[in-house]
Amino acid sequence: MKKLNISLPFNYFHYYAFVLVIVLLGLSCPLCFLLIIPFLKLLKNYQHKGAVIGFGIVFLAYVLFYPLVTSKKPIGSQFKVNEKIAKTSYNTYFVTQKGRKYLFYSKEKFEIGDTLRIDYTAIELSKERTPNGFNQKNYYASKRIYYQLLPAEIEVIKNSFHPNKIKEKLKTVFNKYPPITQNYLKLFILAEDEFEEDFKTAKTKAGIAHLFALSGLHFNFIFSGIILLFKRFNLKVRENIIYPFMFGYLLLTGFSLSLFRALLMAFIYFKFKSQNITKLDSLSFAFIIMILINPFYRFRVGFILSFLISFFLLTIKIERSFRGLSKVHLVAFFSSLLIVSNLNNGIYPFSLITGFIYTLIFPFLIMPIIYLSLIPGVHFISEPLLSGFNHSINAFSFESQIKMPYQSSLAIVFYLMIFVFVLFAKDLKSVVKRSVGLLLFTFLVAVFPNYNPNGKVYFLDVGQGDTTLITRPCNSCNVLIDAHTGTLNFLKTLGDFEIDYFFLTHGDYDHVSEAEQIIKEFKVKRIYTNPYDDSDLIRDLEKYHLKYTKAGDIFYCGDLTIHVLGPLRDYQSSNNNSLVLQTKIDDQVYLFTGDIEQEAEFDLANTYRHSLKSDILHVSHHGAKTGTTMLFLDYVNPQEAIISVGLFNYYNHPDKQTIANLKSKNIKIYQTSKNQTIVKRKYRFFLTVLLYKKE
Repeated sequence: MKKLNISLPFNYFHYYAFVLVIVLLGLSCPLCFLLIIPFLKLLKNYQHKGAVIGFGIVFLAYVLFYPLVTSKKPIGSQFKVNEKIAKTSYNTYFVTQKGRKYLFYSKEKFEIGDTLRIDYTAIELSKERTPNGFNQKNYYASKRIYYQLLPAEIEVIKNSFHPNKIKEKLKTVFNKYPPITQNYLKLFILAEDEFEEDFKTAKTKAGIAHLFALSGLHFNFIFSGIILLFKRFNLKVRENIIYPFMFGYLLLTGFSLSLFRALLMAFIYFKFKSQNITKLDSLSFAFIIMILINPFYRFRVGFILSFLISFFLLTIKIERSFRGLSKVHLVAFFSSLLIVSNLNNGIYPFSLITGFIYTLIFPFLIMPIIYLSLIPGVHFISEPLLSGFNHSINAFSFESQIKMPYQSSLAIVFYLMIFVFVLFAKDLKSVVKRSVGLLLFTFLVAVFPNYNPNGKVYFLDVGQGDTTLITRPCNSCNVLIDAHTGTLNFLKTLGDFEIDYFFLTHGDYDHVSEAEQIIKEFKVKRIYTNPYDDSDLIRDLEKYHLKYTKAGDIFYCGDLTIHVLGPLRDYQSSNNNSLVLQTKIDDQVYLFTGDIEQEAEFDLANTYRHSLKSDILHVSHHGAKTGTTMLFLDYVNPQEAIISVGLFNYYNHPDKQTIANLKSKNIKIYQTSKNQTIVKRKYRFFLTVLLYKKE
């Protein structure tokens, strides 16, 4: 370490950590590479600035080549189960083969330690299906899992020991405790969150979700307890006991990243404290080590927040007093504000107060109760106390929320730069002035969608179903056509969003499954469906002032004129009775066809011979063979075709004949199963081309 101290002197490790952060941000947001300019100014007086820049360049190459080396398809047929997550209808299994991890889903029950022979197809995990949604590929890459197995047949060969069996045994032991106590023990000892969803939501609203995750707070509690237990031993003996124990506990929890950060930081700090290493050095060194172990850790929110909040708390002066604790809470709340907002689709302002109160209570009252409840007999006291604590959280989880649109990495970086500017103000007057700037920036990013000059058409990837969202410049008009599962979560990322027109083409589940939830959650001004639909799902929506529209009706919304072309009559068929809508968006005409089939297509072609022509066709019925006839394509004559379809479906959609018909007309084909969400837009300013490059 002394040699390292010569080339990388203490108090400068954060420079090497900063350059890695810039590289990681730049990979997600190319404009963030411009942060290198102020960073070079920061390095101006550092004698090893060349080493820092060189380290960043080498790290960039490392990150780019990392997945090429670690991402390997399975070769053989044998796998060992090392972890499982039980669900009501299916289980998720994590298996290993030659040191590499994979996952698969199955209704069959297997045990940890089982060696399985699997007949499978391996597929790469997918990116986010909808913008700002869950990125399955990045999340599992942070666990070094790149492929999912699609099992055709599974056979258990044998069962042998696996370390995770210890965790399963402990879960069995905890199951004998009363329900509330066992949930706390599983969470704070095994990192298994089995609380009810309503309680998880209440924790978020109260601003205390971080208290219910294994982190530095819990590490310090356990660490201090062990030190107290072995205080009679000398320092070297204590270290030989404590660090192996904590590392074993880390393995037991499945390598909780926040716990790993705390353990690594503590080890580095106490190991080299005599050489004047600072806590900021130890934090920076821990970050460098962890991100070199797996660069994909950067996609785990727990990893980001753990280092971000720790960094800010280490760079400000905090006195040991009530005022100091207040400062800690304020810094933690505002430094993580936009990141947490992305998780919760908004800000819970009352959580600033409730979060502070519970943060005071939790380490001094609740944590001791949790760990003392391990003692036989004590849980009869802990159960009512913990139950009362839960009730208080439910009572103080206020519904008031400021809805926020999903923030990009660039917006979060700008916010944090302003936050740093506030933190290092010299006096209270400067803090107030700079805080006004911080609040103004937060307000601007919240209302930006209302002034966004670009309109978009989203063909959402909602699996085997349909959803299309049309947004016009400056929020002048928003039109939603159908709403299958996944639509609600996407709409929540748009902030305080209003829907001017909600068209339900027909009442099939894969078109209206989330319609009622959306109507309850968002302000929907007008709801329309076809006049011949009598399905249960449509009837359930009549209480929300659902109206019926027929062929020949015209709707005006912003710069859109929406023509209703069908249904032309009652076909006695849910699919053929689908609404057919046509509108011009920017310079292109779009035709939305619901699930219509040949009979309805024939009538449309005969009725609208000269006006059916459209540039973009939303192919009917997910590309089924019952529609998209050559006659219909002759009259529509589109340049592009969009097929909303699930990657794996029982209907083999889209049909080969449908694809052949489209290809014979030289129509460019997009499928949500292959392309995920398809976004069409027209850029109006050069700057927006840079900010919104993804198509």
